[in-house]
Amino acid sequence: MSKSRPAKNKSGIRDYTETHMNKKLIQAIGAGVTATTLSAFAGDMAVTPPAPVNNGNWCDALQGIGTIYKDKNNPYIQEIKVFGQAHYQFSSTDG
Repeated sequence: MSKSRPAKNKSGIRDYTETHMNKKLIQAIGAGVTATTLSAFAGDMAVTPPAPVNNGNWCDALQGIGTIYKDKNNPYIQEIKVFGQAHYQFSSTDG
């Protein structure tokens, strides 16, 4: 049994696009049928409720954002904090 080869077009080049597209279509349909069949055999899916979200206390995080060092038992330096402000202004003229 021999494979039929696509006919040559006007340029003498064999046209494989239709054969290739048919093969891809059959593969896609087969994959869809397989996925549908496998999901039917999967059984009951247990839905778990989402875990409670704990984002922490953002107010405490903002108050301690500049703290570099903190030790209440140190007799000399208990805490080192950095704070500041940045201001930037820009202008441009042409002409």
